Amino acid sequence: PITAATSIVDEPVTFESAAGVWAPQNYDHRFHGTVSVRTAIEQSLNIPAVKIAQAVGTKRILQMAEKLGIRSPLADNLSIALGTSGVSLLEITSAYGALAQGGLYVAPSALQAVMTPEGDPAWHRTPVRHQAVSPQAAYVMTSLLRGVVERGTAAKAKAMGLRGTVAGKTGTTDGYRDAWFVGYTPDVVVGVWVGFDDDVGGVRAPDLAGCDARVCVAACRGHARHRSPVGPVGDFEVSAAVGGVVYRRYGDFDLLRSTRQRLLGTGQAQFWFFLGTMHKLV
Repeated sequence: PITAATSIVDEPVTFESAAGVWAPQNYDHRFHGTVSVRTAIEQSLNIPAVKIAQAVGTKRILQMAEKLGIRSPLADNLSIALGTSGVSLLEITSAYGALAQGGLYVAPSALQAVMTPEGDPAWHRTPVRHQAVSPQAAYVMTSLLRGVVERGTAAKAKAMGLRGTVAGKTGTTDGYRDAWFVGYTPDVVVGVWVGFDDDVGGVRAPDLAGCDARVCVAACRGHARHRSPVGPVGDFEVSAAVGGVVYRRYGDFDLLRSTRQRLLGTGQAQFWFFLGTMHKLV
């Protein structure tokens, strides 16, 4: 099984497709050798993502996207691992919301209730919801996405003052057309998109890099101001998943000793596993 500690080689690779030979690249146009799945997610490395998609199969990825509420058409090829098919910000934010709620997907709605002029309820929305993924899978994924904010491509948000327990993921398209960030705490999910709605690229990288983090910080702070003064946001709930996941804390030295390859530095990180899949050091 593929776990957070599974080693994947980030190296030049090509794939045959109907359009010809495809050679995916990382955002920084560099290759980083053997990395863990956690590091690949935290640093948003494309080639490991494509290799994982090839291993699990695109059909399973499309099925999971549908369970998480994605209704936009998605291409059935390996590039789906890199987000080459466009979806709405509402769709992707709602999908991440399921991870924040222990795998429970709730369809978004603009209205919660309608009241009469006298203040009596005239209509109340019945939420449309289903269990998209198991609580265990949602918790393991949330652990990985917390690493993105703590050590990875969204760490800039922490440096800019974002506090508390936050998980999330950044994304940037080729040609600097746009950037996005979806982040969540145990009680709110926020999606941010920055770019041009006419699909025009050419924004300078320094202008685009970090703007999603700045908006995310502002959005989360704005939410915090409107919350009841009940203290800081707690941690993500693990009680529903505790029967099916276990964790082990690894440092760079342990993983290096295990793989005998260079890894991107992640420092000390807590790796969560499904029971029976814990990574064994050799």
